[in-house]
Amino acid sequence: MLRAWLANGNLRVSLLLGMWEDAADSDVDEKSAWGELLGDIVKHIAHGLRQSHGWPEAVTIDAIKAGFLASLDDFKRSVEGGYYESQ
Repeated sequence: MLRAWLANGNLRVSLLLGMWEDAADSDVDEKSAWGELLGDIVKHIAHGLRQSHGWPEAVTIDAIKAGFLASLDDFKRSVEGGYYESQ
């Protein structure tokens, strides 16, 4: 799962990795499942912005895609933090 918030003007992210792999009856690839989750989040955002701002969903999805790909290609922006494993 994914949790994201702004703190002091900076994006903070917390992830629960392995939940699909760890599910006893799951045969889902963890990497593909994250892609599906992110896609579903984008659709919800586009739907909400259509309702709240009247922006067409396809236009919003295209803008999010462009920003997403630009962010992935920006190698100057690093990801900080570490991975915590519970005991």
